[in-house]
Amino acid sequence: MIVAIALAGCTARLPPAVPAPPPRDIAEPAAAPAPEKPGRVVVTDTTVRFYEPVRFGANALELTPGVRETLEQIASTLVGDPDILLVQVRGHADRAETDPSALGQQRADIVRAFLIAHGVDAQRLITYDAADAEPHGPIDDPENRRIDLLVLDRLSD
Repeated sequence: MIVAIALAGCTARLPPAVPAPPPRDIAEPAAAPAPEKPGRVVVTDTTVRFYEPVRFGANALELTPGVRETLEQIASTLVGDPDILLVQVRGHADRAETDPSALGQQRADIVRAFLIAHGVDAQRLITYDAADAEPHGPIDDPENRRIDLLVLDRLSD
């Protein structure tokens, strides 16, 4: 009660309340950019390695969407590296396929045509029919129905 009386008799004025500032649009800190995917295509002295394999179905020549994406990256790598003068596209088949030799050559030809269509100079690409001579596993293993790329010539440093 005494407190109330003391306050009531006080003539001092308090400064008017300062309104709170309007809320600021505080931007969230920018997120760090996502790390780039590791390279899917790596060129060594003797090969062009790709981490998504270029494989075919049994007795098949079709390029699946995943294979097309890998081949686009390979083409981009080759176009961007003019020091690579000659690449051999090696077509493989497995022994259980109808005609391994024909399939190996046709697969190499299809991949070569795809790379040319995506900007690689035709004179930089040759094909080789490896057929079923270099298996990676049992004779009907899907890994045998593949493409390999060998670097045959490049500018010296």
